[in-house]
Amino acid sequence: MSGFTQTTNELLYAYYGAGTVTTPTTTPGSSMILGYPPVIVPGGFMSNNGEHSSSLRLIGGGIFIATATVPTFQFNLYATTAQPAAWAATTLIGQTGAITAPAATTGCPFEMEWNIGLRTLALGAASTVVCWGHVRLLYAGAGTVESTNYTATVPAPAATYTPTCTSWPMDQQVYLWPTLSLGSATAGNTTTMEWLKLYGEN
Repeated sequence: MSGFTQTTNELLYAYYGAGTVTTPTTTPGSSMILGYPPVIVPGGFMSNNGEHSSSLRLIGGGIFIATATVPTFQFNLYATTAQPAAWAATTLIGQTGAITAPAATTGCPFEMEWNIGLRTLALGAASTVVCWGHVRLLYAGAGTVESTNYTATVPAPAATYTPTCTSWPMDQQVYLWPTLSLGSATAGNTTTMEWLKLYGEN
């Protein structure tokens, strides 16, 4: 790192506790970070635009279970500002398409990455942010070929991209909520977070 631009890469959040098992519901789904401290973006963080735009990188992982009756899955990232922190499908930041897990599993690792960046800066709750990333289901574990795993992109594949969030609040504290929804709710399909980190690049 040269230090030329004076851009810092700061660890804003890191938690390695075993989360509470999430049994997702149909849309809008359920929080994937049950039992975790709130993921906080400080007020005023998204304030730089242009060639050194403010950005965030949320990464994490855990255990994914799919039953023999495999519904469709959709991974989403929501944001809220209400106090105290509580999950709600208030502002959609990004999401995968609705996907079907390749096969049933009694437990496999998953990894997710959400890259959030400021596209348009505006006063109040009117800034636009973009979100790109992926969620990977690591079915066969370490040392296996990539074809045995499954990657869902954020956003879903398309010829064009339109940001889903045009109301990021410039001056308010924001909470981030990784969320999972199912096409049909079945009790045996679950996720359990095992680690989560948020980096700020500003």
